[in-house]
Amino acid sequence: MERKRPFYYEYAWAYDLIVEPKTEKCVRFFKEIFERLNLSVSAKILDAGCGPGNLAMSLASEGFNVTGIDVSDVFINNAIKQNPENCNPYFIVGDILKIEYTNTFDAIICRGVLNDIIDETDRKAVFSVFHQALKPNGIFIADVREWNE
Repeated sequence: MERKRPFYYEYAWAYDLIVEPKTEKCVRFFKEIFERLNLSVSAKILDAGCGPGNLAMSLASEGFNVTGIDVSDVFINNAIKQNPENCNPYFIVGDILKIEYTNTFDAIICRGVLNDIIDETDRKAVFSVFHQALKPNGIFIADVREWNE
């Protein structure tokens, strides 16, 4: 049975009030990385574990073609409500361990999500899934909270 974390479901409404938004800083950082690596502004980007979709929406407003995926239907439904008239970013409810894309994305961003993958087999599998979803020579950017943990 899948374990549902209350912070991503029943308390999702408070996420942006509790977690300090660093969206603007992250977008500047990602744009700088993408420019250094000659990734065009129309590139296809996967925001894996997009949460409330703030980063995906900001990158899309910069011209990137963004897909946001998160296991929390509450986060995704709220993101869609914030961005109802625009199909970019495209939001889907899904498990990043079960992504069924092949050679689709120029870049994958995964921020703070890998901490939630605690099973060793799943940890290994997620990188295989990301590799499959990336185009050849694609860019993968990840960060984790509590690195030492």
